Amino acid sequence: YHFLALQTPLIEDFLKEIPVESKPVITGPLIFARKIATHRQGNDFRRRFAKDEEKIILHAGTPKPRQGQRFLHYETMDEYIDGMVSLIEATERMEGVKVLIRYRVIDGLSVDELKAILPKSTNYAIVSAGRFSDFLSIADLLFSFSSSTMEEALHNNIPVLLFNKFNRYIHLKGEELISTKENFKLSAVYNVNTQQELKFALQWILQNHLESKENLETLFSKYKYQSDQINSIVQLLRFQDEPIITQKVS
Repeated sequence: YHFLALQTPLIEDFLKEIPVESKPVITGPLIFARKIATHRQGNDFRRRFAKDEEKIILHAGTPKPRQGQRFLHYETMDEYIDGMVSLIEATERMEGVKVLIRYRVIDGLSVDELKAILPKSTNYAIVSAGRFSDFLSIADLLFSFSSSTMEEALHNNIPVLLFNKFNRYIHLKGEELISTKENFKLSAVYNVNTQQELKFALQWILQNHLESKENLETLFSKYKYQSDQINSIVQLLRFQDEPIITQKVS
C-alpha cells in the first residue's frame, strides 16, 4: 500500500523497530470502538449484565485457529480458555464485580461447549452476539493477553490488565503488580505475569484505580494522538502525491 494509517503512537513505535516501505500517515483511530454517546443509553445496556454498583471486567482475546497459530504473541485455544478460567476463579468471591467474556466462535467450539468447559458461577456471562463497541463502552477494565482491543480500550480511557500467565510475552509494558512489592503507581496498563498474583492485582486495581477520585485522563495521553497531530482524510487525498510528515510523539 502507498500509505499506512497510524491510529495510535504504539504503531509508530513499532515502525521504528520494523520499518515498512509504505508512507506512514497519522490518522488517529479509524475503526476503533467508541463509548456509547448518551449516559442513559449506556446505563440501560449496562444493567442487562451488572448492577449499578458493580464494576465490569471485560475479557477479550484473539486466539487463532490451529491452521493459523502464532505461538509467541497469540494464545493457543487451550491458553485462551485457561485465561478465562483464571479470571473466573480469581473473581469468584469478589463483591461488586461482574465478568463479561467476549467470545467469537472459533475452531468449532460453540458457546454452549465453552460454557460446559468453564467453571459454574453466577459471577460471569459469555457475550457472543452484538457489537464489541457496546460491551467496551460499559467496561471498567479490559482483561487480555494480546489483542488490538487493548488499544481501543486505552483510547477510551479504560485501563487494561495484561495477563501473561506463562510469562512468555508482554504485548504492552505497564505497571507490574506483585504482592510482595509496595507503592504502585496508577497506570493505564497493568501487567500480571503469574497466576498467583492475579487476584491481588485485580483487587488492587478495583480499590485504587477504579475507585480513584483523581482525574486519570493523563495516564492515557501517551497512547493517543492529539488533534493537531492528525492528518484528515481530506488532507490525505489532496496531498497524496506529496510527502506527508508524521509528527512525532514526545
